[in-house]
Amino acid sequence: ALLDVDGDGKPEIVAGAPGAGGGAGAVFVNRLADLMGGAADGGAARAAAVGGRKGSNLGRALAALRGQLAIAAPLDARGDGKVVGAVYLVPAADLGAPRVAGTLGRWLGEGGGFGASVALASLDGAALSLAVGAPGASSVLVLSGVSALQGDVTGATRVIQGAAPVGSLGAQVARAPYGGSDGLVVGAPALLPSPPAPPDGGDAMDAGAPADMAGGGGGRDPRAGAVFLLRGATVLLGNVALDADGRPAAAAAYGDILGGSYGALLAVGDLDEDGALDVAVASANKRSLSLLLGVLR
Repeated sequence: ALLDVDGDGKPEIVAGAPGAGGGAGAVFVNRLADLMGGAADGGAARAAAVGGRKGSNLGRALAALRGQLAIAAPLDARGDGKVVGAVYLVPAADLGAPRVAGTLGRWLGEGGGFGASVALASLDGAALSLAVGAPGASSVLVLSGVSALQGDVTGATRVIQGAAPVGSLGAQVARAPYGGSDGLVVGAPALLPSPPAPPDGGDAMDAGAPADMAGGGGGRDPRAGAVFLLRGATVLLGNVALDADGRPAAAAAYGDILGGSYGALLAVGDLDEDGALDVAVASANKRSLSLLLGVLR
């Protein structure tokens, strides 16, 4: 993640090391000069900005926005020792001196791989929201209006749930800035066999099948993985259940190979500098990268 930690107007490179300290995990802050060997101290190893609790895998995923750093620790345990996963929210200014996770507030999950991915976004165009993937529960949990975490916070403002055949939803989640507010791009790399067709009849959120981000218009195999784009307004309206066709997502793209794990990794940005946001999607088992250009205009 890129974040201006020292307030000089230039972003530092913030990196997670979930295996550090025997699996406790850590987060390190480095200037570009450190990594290029041009630092006055010769780029000597720096102390961890944040050190994790024992076995928590702190730093597995990071996200930065508006001077805040979200740090995921998917193997963090609550007070009784049960592993439930956690996410920490740390202001950039607090990363200037070493800290330990035990002194910080955290958002505790309920297991299911909570903390496998994390994003910060402004879903309403104003307040900051945390979005955290729990792929073992095929869900993304959203905590809205967050500026700081005090103590152990539990519960979620909204839940995005993948209904069968959507599996492993939340393996990746990223901010998708467009218009006056942000959306979320969510990866579901391990879709499950399709269930029987439901009886006729829709619900209040059924707005038709999502647009095809890949532009192919062809069929798909439900076991190949998928990526979904959800508008912030849709998430804030209420809990979301993505059905077999991806509704109520605004757009979707699907893999083309059985077990290819399409959506295992993704990134959002204007890759071709045409003013429209693009999505890069990795198929982990296929060892390939797909570029979805001009998805968000």
